[in-house]
Amino acid sequence: MKLFAVHEDSMRPALLPGDRLLARRALLRRGDVAVFAHPFHPEVHLVKRIVAVVGDDVECQGDRLEIHREDGSAESMSLGITEPRPRRWSVLEGEAFVLSDNTSETRADSRVFGPIPLAGARRVVLRYGRRRWSFHP
Repeated sequence: MKLFAVHEDSMRPALLPGDRLLARRALLRRGDVAVFAHPFHPEVHLVKRIVAVVGDDVECQGDRLEIHREDGSAESMSLGITEPRPRRWSVLEGEAFVLSDNTSETRADSRVFGPIPLAGARRVVLRYGRRRWSFHP
């Protein structure tokens, strides 16, 4: 297990600046909050939510993000901002597509750097914030 601190608003309201996170290496699933090295700046760690996993296709167009699951189901979400150009990604084995919870305030997620490698990523299991510790199974 490893301790991390939140320094920005990208995961607001779930996580706030100043929150401390305990994260461990574990099987990561859709919906998990994960900590991983920034793909372009490996000395910096990012905290994001996994929204797509192996076999999923992701399409970003305008202010919408569409996730097409391997089982044929789909999910659509508003990003709160308009992306400058349409893009598509396929999530491959050993990867995940991650988003900030606060998508209108930041783009430091898979919309910029594509799916992330899961090797080295950690799942957040405990959070200590202004309120108290909370468990994230």
